[in-house]
Amino acid sequence: MSKEVSFFPLCSLLLALSLFCVFPRSSHGLGPWEAHVVDAGTKQPLQGVVIVAVWKKYLPFPGTLGVFGYVDSVEEVTGEDGRFVIPQRKFSSVDALILDEPDFYLFKPGYGQWRFQGEEGWVNLDAAERKKRYEEAGRQFESKGVIIEMPPLKTPEERLKFYQSPGMRQPNILPPDKMKRWIEAQKAERKYLGL
Repeated sequence: MSKEVSFFPLCSLLLALSLFCVFPRSSHGLGPWEAHVVDAGTKQPLQGVVIVAVWKKYLPFPGTLGVFGYVDSVEEVTGEDGRFVIPQRKFSSVDALILDEPDFYLFKPGYGQWRFQGEEGWVNLDAAERKKRYEEAGRQFESKGVIIEMPPLKTPEERLKFYQSPGMRQPNILPPDKMKRWIEAQKAERKYLGL
């Protein structure tokens, strides 16, 4: 009985290894991530903001560019002081292709898309300077902490428009049991909007 080597798993492995060589893991990206979430208008702390951090890894798939698969996630909610900490993460060497940085999702009914403090002014900068600002904000997020602003949405129309916009991203690859507070916040907003 002879063993045959399947072409597709071998190609997938070679692609994964080549991606790891082209895009090696950096030494950062393991946290902890700290932030103080404030109302963009009043600059007061926001309590009850749901934060979901999602780690994904690249999965080569024959005939495509590949897909991203769920690895892990953490869900937190800000307290009275508007602060949150996503704890440091350690992954095994088997998960070598895990993305360095998790994707962050923040949601609070009645508020729009989150941003780093001062980010609204970065749009006027040239691309290199804008990239530099985002990189610095990312480093601070993972070290001494950052201030994150969420703009209040003042009318039901503004809330509905945001809720139905592409800006209202949600962590769609998570198992429901990993985003219970997010689902509760979504239900509250849908009820307010009559959806």
